[in-house]
Amino acid sequence: MTRLRRTTRSGFENRNGQIVAMPTSKSGTDHNQYMYILRCKHCGTVYGANGTDIWERRCPKPRSVCHAGGGRSGIGLMWERGIFSKEEFLKMVEVVNIEVGVLV
Repeated sequence: MTRLRRTTRSGFENRNGQIVAMPTSKSGTDHNQYMYILRCKHCGTVYGANGTDIWERRCPKPRSVCHAGGGRSGIGLMWERGIFSKEEFLKMVEVVNIEVGVLV
């Protein structure tokens, strides 16, 4: 088993207030990366990100909505898009405490 680095552990918060909620077993969009679920502590937006991006991520919402915003779009999370099964998505919602309307 690969040892997790500090920035990919659940609960890690980067300097922009983006908190790692949970790892996933899904491939990210970067070479040899997994997707992690992040949550903005300022506005509650939940989104996916590659492990290599966690340390520098900003909230994907515009700065007019969130003062930590202005970051790149996150990796999609919706189970309808085939990224997660319905069961995986519902577990994620339970673990992360996602509110309706904050998924990116």
